[in-house]
Amino acid sequence: MYVCNHCTLLDHKIKTVPAGSKERSDFIIEKKIHKKRANAFYQLMKQNVDDSVSYCFDLQQIQPLPKTPVQEAYYSRQIGFYNFCVVDVKGLYPKFYCWTEEQAGKGST
Repeated sequence: MYVCNHCTLLDHKIKTVPAGSKERSDFIIEKKIHKKRANAFYQLMKQNVDDSVSYCFDLQQIQPLPKTPVQEAYYSRQIGFYNFCVVDVKGLYPKFYCWTEEQAGKGST
C-alpha cells in the first residue's frame, strides 16, 4: 500500500511526541482530516462526467542501454531509452511512445 509524504511525516511526528500530549492529539486530528480530504478527492475522481475525456500521462523510468552487469560498461556512456505512456482513463488500451536520447531529449517538446 502506498502512503503519501504528508501521512508518513505525520506518522513519524505521532510516534516521536509523548503520549497524552496536546501536540500528539493535534497531529492525530490533522492526519484524520488529511485522510478525509484524500478520500473525498478520490471519490470526485471516480465520478463520470458526461461529455468529458480523461487521460493519464506517465513518462516512465529512463532505462540505460545497453543493459549490462559489467561494471566498466555500466560507467561508460550509455544511451537513455524513454518510454511515455498515455491511457484514456475510461478505456483499457494504453499507447506507448518510445525513443532514445539520440532521437530527442526529455523536454516538454
